[in-house]
Amino acid sequence: MDPTRRNLTYREMSDNSPVIGGVLLLLDLLVKQVEWDIRTPEGMEEDPVAVEQAAFVDSCFLDLGRPFKDAVSDFLSFVPFGWSYHNVVFKRRNGFQPEPNIGADGKVIEGPVSSLFSDGKVGWDKFAGRAQSTLDRWIFSSRGDIVAMVQRPPNGGTSVTIPLSRALHFRTSGRHNNPEGRSVLRTAYRPWYFHKTIEEIMAIGIDRDLAGTPVLEVPGEYMKARANLPANLARERDQWEKLVRNIRRGAKDGILMPLVRDRNGKERFKLSLLTTGGRRQFDIKGLLEYYDQRMAMAALSDVILLGHETVGSFALADSKTNLTAMFGSSLTDIITGQFNRRAIPALMRINGMDPERAPLLVPGDMESLNLEELAIYVQALSGAGMPLFPNEALEGHLLAAAGLPGESQELE
Repeated sequence: MDPTRRNLTYREMSDNSPVIGGVLLLLDLLVKQVEWDIRTPEGMEEDPVAVEQAAFVDSCFLDLGRPFKDAVSDFLSFVPFGWSYHNVVFKRRNGFQPEPNIGADGKVIEGPVSSLFSDGKVGWDKFAGRAQSTLDRWIFSSRGDIVAMVQRPPNGGTSVTIPLSRALHFRTSGRHNNPEGRSVLRTAYRPWYFHKTIEEIMAIGIDRDLAGTPVLEVPGEYMKARANLPANLARERDQWEKLVRNIRRGAKDGILMPLVRDRNGKERFKLSLLTTGGRRQFDIKGLLEYYDQRMAMAALSDVILLGHETVGSFALADSKTNLTAMFGSSLTDIITGQFNRRAIPALMRINGMDPERAPLLVPGDMESLNLEELAIYVQALSGAGMPLFPNEALEGHLLAAAGLPGESQELE
């Protein structure tokens, strides 16, 4: 399948399939609800330079033109398409600047980009995504490494080369260093195609059963080739054809036509509706549910079908939920990998900071802890003789897991 047709197909699958659309929405919401944290490298928690750099990077995330969670939704376009490419746009942090406006001549008046900070450092403005449909080609080095994406503007014009050194490149899979990864929807294509085909056939069948197909029986002399028909019969035939078409479109509420019989008493013109009768030998609903399940399974997200099925257990539901959460966690790992390997170290170098002390972007837990299971586990450890308390770190973690406040500190 050529890239253009492939992208159009993935877009149709994402936009028109309730199951695939639900799976993508589920993954988007799962990843967006994650709390992201900036931490110093391991062993540098007390290093003042590392702590200062971590605070700076944290402020850069806060200073983005759009909330970071909105950017995460853009990043996740690599799930249906297999890859996404985002140009890293920087800005000078020179405090508040007037927003773009419209001048008297109707032209946009733009100035420097606004910032929440006035330290003069370079921060991020946005991570501008490049639509997969605008890909022209990839540029590789002599070693086979990805160097840049060449973008074909959607409205024509000169191609634009975006080097990887100024971009974030997310892929579902790095197999064979394919820059376009592998779409999560690739294995869902076959069940989606059959599901779509069955739905279309079912809609045609329902339409024929309910509305019927108009059938007009006319004498044989009207069925000759049009070139051989007398002018009067040709005009009448056109009128009959128009009548049948109008019935099919619902343009006619009723029909008044003469009752004409031949010498043998048989009607010369007879109008009827042809419908398909009898019961079907196929369980169409079961077939559609079968393909729904296959589509959701391709993205490890058949948990969305729970409640729509008549079988299952709480243990099975919990297992499916955990599997979907694991898939979501792998997506956050892909995102953090690009920031920790590329974006944050590059930001350090631009500002003359130490990239070896560059902080790390760390995602929070995808799922909240089961407090009942955690309590049983802690109780089992205590019963086995493991000394747990007093331990400030453990106490703080347990309270945070339950959403409870820590010990209040008295004013000195």
